[in-house]
Amino acid sequence: MDIKDTILIILMYMFITILILYKEIKEIKKYKKVKMHNYISFFIILFYCITPIIYLISKNINDAETTFSSKYMTEQAKYYYLAVLMTLVTYIFFRLGNKIKVYKRNDKDLKIINIESRSFVVASIILCFIGWFALILWTRVYGMPWDIFPYASQIRSGIVKIDNPFTFVKPLCPILIIASYCFFLILIETKKKNKFIYAIFFIISVIGSVIYSIANDGRLMMILFILVPVLYVIFRKNKKINFVKLSILAIITLIILGNLDNITYYIRNGKIREKENESSISEIVLNELDFVHMNVINTLYMRENGIITEYTWLQDLKNIVYSWVPERFKPESVVTLYELNTSKYNNLSGTLPTDLITAGIYEYGSWLFFILPLIVGMLIKFLETKLTCSDDKFREIIMILLSVYLGLKVVGYYDLSIIIFGVFYIVVSYIIVLIMNNINMEEE
Repeated sequence: MDIKDTILIILMYMFITILILYKEIKEIKKYKKVKMHNYISFFIILFYCITPIIYLISKNINDAETTFSSKYMTEQAKYYYLAVLMTLVTYIFFRLGNKIKVYKRNDKDLKIINIESRSFVVASIILCFIGWFALILWTRVYGMPWDIFPYASQIRSGIVKIDNPFTFVKPLCPILIIASYCFFLILIETKKKNKFIYAIFFIISVIGSVIYSIANDGRLMMILFILVPVLYVIFRKNKKINFVKLSILAIITLIILGNLDNITYYIRNGKIREKENESSISEIVLNELDFVHMNVINTLYMRENGIITEYTWLQDLKNIVYSWVPERFKPESVVTLYELNTSKYNNLSGTLPTDLITAGIYEYGSWLFFILPLIVGMLIKFLETKLTCSDDKFREIIMILLSVYLGLKVVGYYDLSIIIFGVFYIVVSYIIVLIMNNINMEEE
């Protein structure tokens, strides 16, 4: 691919970026609210526009080597042009899907979750105890909860050699995160007395959440844990959406993401990692996110050249059935998109996730890939309709958590079974709070 193609492709990505930003910002200003589909759109810009622009500049103009540059299977310009076209088509069909109403809510049946009630406090305490009980069970084979830290990287990669019979309770541990948010709401949004007690529960929940995040070596979860309440406060105190503040927050988040490994390395090992060259924001983006652009180019190449022949939409649906089934009970026939995608590469350390476009190519082929963003748009519309309630502070913070999580996972790390498994703790927590809230309503 020559420099003329590179410049033209960069300009095309810039045009798409401006187009999406204009539409999304106009909509946000109109409704004075950032909705779940807006988050998805912003992640489409990040993964499918900004990252390729930075890659093309770094690779073709600065001649810089990146983490994934050696993994690109082809330099033929047509695949890069196709990637641009597919980005625009993905956004268009996602927004089309989001216009389709698949569920009509009856507001009379919606019971607002009252965070002032005794039932909400009891539910928050229950979540805290469930989370801590699961965390203690999961980590007991290592000693104290924090004794699991040295094994974090092995646990994340799935190669830990210590047999842990209580691994099945691990998905319940992040319930502590929801407990933290509940006590956070009680502290800043209610007029309850004895807030010192709730502050203690809040600290206990936060400590458990941090231990779990470090033990799981989950950078995404750690960032989400901090980012969600920050976004809640920003939206709560500002009637107008401040895009400058949100842009600054996004940049800070990227910088933290790029340096989080060094922080967790010190916590896990008790020593500072050998000093590396400082990374710019562009290098952080490439090192963390460029696998998505590489995925799109390579998957198009592999599909055209017969390396990928399967259509996996049926397998993806089958995997949903086993989403919440413990790993030891899953049959060997359950193969995730992550595993399938990784198997196409030689000498690859770790797992290579699939993104929204790549997953669409795997599931429906290069010509019908747009079916997936269309379906995703419909599902996001369903969640928005089901959960959005302007007077409900608990649902509001849950919506922010789901929006950021789903925005990141759906666009950059798509595998429906893994996404469903990832929201297990949110669903369980939401049901517990909902049940307690209904008990409170019956009492009244």
